[in-house]
Amino acid sequence: MSTNKDTNAISTTSEERTRKSKIRRWVEIFLGLCVATLLAVGGAACAVDAVEDDAPAPEDGDAVLDSESGDQVTDPETGEAASALTATAANLKVAFIGDTHTGTNFKNVLKVVKNEGASALFVQGDMAYAGSNAATWWSNVEEILGSSFPVFLVQGNHDVGMWSNYLPKAANHLGGATRTAGDHNAQYKTVFKGLAAATIKKGDSAADIDDLLGSDTHLWKLCLWHQNQKEMQIGGKTSEMGWEVYSKCRQLGAIVVTAHEHSYERTKTLSSMSNQTVDSSCSSRSSLCVGPGRTFVVVSGLGGEDVRDQTRCLPTSYPHGCKNEWGFIYASQQGAKDGAMFITFNVDGNPKKAKGYFKNVNGGTVDNFTVTHD
Repeated sequence: MSTNKDTNAISTTSEERTRKSKIRRWVEIFLGLCVATLLAVGGAACAVDAVEDDAPAPEDGDAVLDSESGDQVTDPETGEAASALTATAANLKVAFIGDTHTGTNFKNVLKVVKNEGASALFVQGDMAYAGSNAATWWSNVEEILGSSFPVFLVQGNHDVGMWSNYLPKAANHLGGATRTAGDHNAQYKTVFKGLAAATIKKGDSAADIDDLLGSDTHLWKLCLWHQNQKEMQIGGKTSEMGWEVYSKCRQLGAIVVTAHEHSYERTKTLSSMSNQTVDSSCSSRSSLCVGPGRTFVVVSGLGGEDVRDQTRCLPTSYPHGCKNEWGFIYASQQGAKDGAMFITFNVDGNPKKAKGYFKNVNGGTVDNFTVTHD
């Protein structure tokens, strides 16, 4: 297995945070200790009870439960434990697109990626549509971005039959990233300049994500796949991924980025994926929080194929319907154009701060948000 020797380390020792933030962190600590004990000496499984996602926050010292996993943990009286997490490179900007096809529309999106000064491109699948192939797709990429620009791929449903054709060129576009293989050739962890990303496909499990990210010590983490759950997009897609992969990434404090639906949408900070519960301690539509137990989800599917309608969570203007979980929606009714989402990590001299936005091919910035890591 490859390891990334980043030297930017930051300390997440005691800080003033809300009680809910403490609870989330100690759930993860307890689970890690429990697993280590089981591996070392054997013993009974960790106690698990059911709990509702909107259960009230317990008092300090009380037994607490993770809102979705139900795992029990007691908040220690001694305060928060120190841990060292690896930061990204300062001002690390990366781009996210999906559902690209090939040709002029796709190349126009790539020009946005180039002009915005991104250091890498994450493609959330569906490069291959009727009439396209891997050679043409990579030719489009290299025409705009060059022969070695870092490009990291996710397998989409349209890519399955020719996935292996994309991989030889992909090996030339790692840009110095380290790659840890998973159980198949569309499952892996990529670490690029301190940013850790777990890539999976439909059919993979929460255990696969845990294998890739469960013991990872990088501050900022991504979970990348193509398909969705119905409730995690605003168009006509059905539930295909299962909630457990979303929930595992939330537990790990990893940002979830998908595609599949040909629009752009971003949730607020969620403390439950399956119930689409907005975190009451970080409920802004544009100021987001991530950390063990909470994160947000993005669908970035305007890579060049086409633009689709918003059919869920109406109205089309903010505040949107459903459970008010969507911070931003950009589909045909909002006049959406192709484009890319960007996130810059470790900004303003703060390794725990990130800034994101979506820019379209006409030069318009239609979404702006900040992210603070617990």
